[in-house]
Amino acid sequence: MLDETKPATEYLTAADVRRVVGVTPAAVRALAARGKLIPAAVTVGGVHLYTHQTAERYAAEGAARQRGGGGGAADGDSERS
Repeated sequence: MLDETKPATEYLTAADVRRVVGVTPAAVRALAARGKLIPAAVTVGGVHLYTHQTAERYAAEGAARQRGGGGGAADGDSERS
């Protein structure tokens, strides 16, 4: 449920998250389905909304996986572009 105490600008859509993380909006939805990205809110219409912190944390984890050579397709990052 949408937390109406927070301004709407604090939330990101899947398209916004894809720009931060570097994946497609479909990949964002797939990551959410696998529990790798947890939405902060879901609108009545079913739109998943994320926080900047969640998107930036996942982006940083992805960068760390790339630097360390770990993860990759086995970790579900085959959607990375």
